[in-house]
Amino acid sequence: ANEITAADTSMFLKGGSALDSKTERPNPFRWLSDKIWLNILQISRHSFGVSQSLFYRELPDHIQRNEANWRKWFDDNEPENIPVPDIEERLKMERTLGPFLRLVIVRSMREDR
Repeated sequence: ANEITAADTSMFLKGGSALDSKTERPNPFRWLSDKIWLNILQISRHSFGVSQSLFYRELPDHIQRNEANWRKWFDDNEPENIPVPDIEERLKMERTLGPFLRLVIVRSMREDR
């Protein structure tokens, strides 16, 4: 089974707080704060679970290619209850880590949730 690791828990709690916006890829979106952008960059680099899956590796590119749908998801009152753009099917196929990976994307982009 692909289980959550201590590094996964730490990343979930800290997000991109260790990254410096001055040295990272610039935030291309006005509707996302730099803090959220750094969270996105951090989860795109994180290897999840015992199997070390780079599940969100393409997340920054997904958001750039499909900005309208991501913004709609981001602006929703309850993003945790609607399909995540571009990755919903992969989340559902990831039997063990899927629910945690959904928490990660919601928490990384919507810290109020």
